[in-house]
Amino acid sequence: MNIQLTCRHGALSEKLRDYATKKTERLLRHFDGVHTVELILSSEGTREKAEMIVGVVRGRKCVAEATDDDVYAAVDTVVDRAIRQVSKLKGKLRERHGRPTPPPPAPEVEET
Repeated sequence: MNIQLTCRHGALSEKLRDYATKKTERLLRHFDGVHTVELILSSEGTREKAEMIVGVVRGRKCVAEATDDDVYAAVDTVVDRAIRQVSKLKGKLRERHGRPTPPPPAPEVEET
């Protein structure tokens, strides 16, 4: 999994980088089809914003955003939202390809 961390309008501390990397690795526990994760941290006045773009199988992307007063809380929230989206996508893929197709209904024969 390729993880890219970006911080707009500020510097990314080593402690925050380690924390965000550890949290984004939780995505693999829920779905191993995750290829890339891009986490963008920005500051909007006194609020901290975290945006996560997750690239999964077949070129699909899941996008999650969170805003909070604390950057660590914003990272937690955005990772939880991304996990929810990835789990939902995994369920959709399983439903589509995991079940056998039901047999066609038998034609009705009229007796004369």
